[in-house]
Amino acid sequence: MRLSSYNIHVNLYFTFRYIPTDWLETLHDLPPKGKAEINKINMELVHQLKANDSAFSLGRTHDGMACARFGLISQDTDMEELLGLVYATGKEIEESSRVRELEFRQIMSFLFRNVMAAVISSIFTNILL
Repeated sequence: MRLSSYNIHVNLYFTFRYIPTDWLETLHDLPPKGKAEINKINMELVHQLKANDSAFSLGRTHDGMACARFGLISQDTDMEELLGLVYATGKEIEESSRVRELEFRQIMSFLFRNVMAAVISSIFTNILL
Protein backbone atom coordinates (compact mmCIF):
# COMPACT_ATOMS: atom_id res chain seq x y z
CA MET A 1 0.00 0.00 0.00
CA ARG A 2 1.41 3.38 -0.99
CA LEU A 3 0.42 6.61 0.69
CA SER A 4 0.25 8.32 -2.69
CA SER A 5 -2.70 6.12 -3.62
CA TYR A 6 -4.64 7.83 -0.79
CA ASN A 7 -3.56 11.32 -1.89
CA ILE A 8 -1.73 11.85 1.40
CA HIS A 9 1.50 13.79 1.50
CA VAL A 10 3.83 12.98 4.37
CA ASN A 11 6.51 15.52 5.13
CA LEU A 12 9.01 14.20 7.66
CA TYR A 13 11.79 16.16 9.27
CA PHE A 14 15.05 14.31 9.56
CA THR A 15 17.46 15.53 12.26
CA PHE A 16 21.09 14.58 12.60
CA ARG A 17 24.35 15.66 14.20
CA TYR A 18 27.88 15.27 12.94
CA ILE A 19 30.03 13.89 15.76
CA PRO A 20 33.83 14.23 15.42
CA THR A 21 35.71 10.96 15.85
CA ASP A 22 37.45 12.22 19.00
CA TRP A 23 34.12 12.49 20.83
CA LEU A 24 32.41 9.26 19.76
CA GLU A 25 33.57 7.24 22.77
CA THR A 26 32.44 9.87 25.30
CA LEU A 27 29.27 10.90 23.48
CA HIS A 28 26.98 10.03 26.40
CA ASP A 29 29.12 11.91 28.94
CA LEU A 30 30.51 14.85 26.97
CA PRO A 31 32.56 17.47 28.75
CA PRO A 32 31.70 21.13 28.02
CA LYS A 33 34.55 21.34 25.49
CA GLY A 34 33.10 18.42 23.52
CA LYS A 35 29.61 19.91 23.51
CA ALA A 36 30.98 23.24 22.34
CA GLU A 37 32.99 21.65 19.52
CA ILE A 38 30.07 19.52 18.35
CA ASN A 39 27.70 22.51 18.44
CA LYS A 40 30.17 24.68 16.53
CA ILE A 41 30.71 22.05 13.82
CA ASN A 42 26.98 21.39 13.44
CA MET A 43 26.12 25.10 13.22
CA GLU A 44 28.73 25.50 10.48
CA LEU A 45 27.46 22.31 8.84
CA VAL A 46 23.95 23.76 8.58
CA HIS A 47 25.33 27.06 7.31
CA GLN A 48 27.22 25.33 4.50
CA LEU A 49 24.42 22.88 3.62
CA LYS A 50 21.80 25.63 3.64
CA ALA A 51 23.86 27.62 1.13
CA ASN A 52 23.17 24.83 -1.39
CA ASP A 53 19.73 23.66 -0.29
CA SER A 54 17.16 25.67 1.67
CA ALA A 55 15.63 22.46 3.06
CA PHE A 56 18.36 22.41 5.73
CA SER A 57 17.84 24.32 8.98
CA LEU A 58 19.36 24.47 12.44
CA GLY A 59 17.55 22.64 15.20
CA ARG A 60 18.11 21.42 18.75
CA THR A 61 17.97 17.86 20.00
CA HIS A 62 16.32 16.75 23.24
CA ASP A 63 19.60 17.45 25.07
CA GLY A 64 19.76 21.03 23.77
CA MET A 65 22.63 20.45 21.37
CA ALA A 66 22.71 21.83 17.84
CA CYS A 67 21.60 19.56 15.06
CA ALA A 68 20.81 19.86 11.39
CA ARG A 69 17.28 19.37 10.14
CA PHE A 70 16.30 18.37 6.65
CA GLY A 71 12.67 19.09 5.96
CA LEU A 72 11.89 17.68 2.56
CA ILE A 73 12.06 13.94 3.02
CA SER A 74 9.86 11.97 0.66
CA GLN A 75 9.82 8.48 -0.79
CA ASP A 76 12.03 9.82 -3.59
CA THR A 77 14.74 11.11 -1.24
CA ASP A 78 18.02 9.27 -1.65
CA MET A 79 18.94 8.92 2.03
CA GLU A 80 22.35 7.42 1.27
CA GLU A 81 23.24 10.43 -0.85
CA LEU A 82 21.88 12.84 1.78
CA LEU A 83 23.83 11.22 4.60
CA GLY A 84 26.94 11.06 2.42
CA LEU A 85 26.70 14.81 1.81
CA VAL A 86 26.25 15.50 5.53
CA TYR A 87 29.19 13.25 6.47
CA ALA A 88 31.54 14.68 3.82
CA THR A 89 30.69 18.28 4.74
CA GLY A 90 31.01 17.59 8.48
CA LYS A 91 34.36 15.83 8.01
CA GLU A 92 35.66 18.76 5.96
CA ILE A 93 34.60 21.22 8.68
CA GLU A 94 36.17 19.05 11.39
CA GLU A 95 39.48 18.80 9.54
CA SER A 96 39.65 22.50 8.64
CA SER A 97 38.86 23.35 12.27
CA ARG A 98 41.80 21.21 13.42
CA VAL A 99 44.11 22.87 10.88
CA ARG A 100 43.05 26.34 12.10
CA GLU A 101 43.59 25.30 15.72
CA LEU A 102 47.06 23.96 14.92
CA GLU A 103 47.96 27.13 13.02
CA PHE A 104 46.73 29.24 15.93
CA ARG A 105 48.87 27.28 18.39
CA GLN A 106 51.91 27.62 16.15
CA ILE A 107 51.41 31.38 15.83
CA MET A 108 50.94 31.76 19.59
CA SER A 109 54.04 29.68 20.27
CA PHE A 110 56.07 31.78 17.83
CA LEU A 111 54.83 35.03 19.39
CA PHE A 112 55.46 33.77 22.92
CA ARG A 113 59.03 32.73 22.10
CA ASN A 114 59.80 36.05 20.42
CA VAL A 115 58.17 38.18 23.11
CA MET A 116 60.00 36.24 25.82
CA ALA A 117 63.30 36.67 23.95
CA ALA A 118 62.68 40.41 23.70
CA VAL A 119 61.75 40.67 27.40
CA ILE A 120 64.82 38.70 28.51
CA SER A 121 67.04 40.77 26.23
CA SER A 122 65.58 43.97 27.63
CA ILE A 123 66.09 42.79 31.23
CA PHE A 124 69.73 41.90 30.60
CA THR A 125 70.33 45.14 28.75
CA ASN A 126 68.95 47.14 31.70
CA ILE A 127 70.99 45.07 34.19
CA LEU A 128 74.20 45.61 32.28
CA LEU A 129 73.72 49.38 31.96
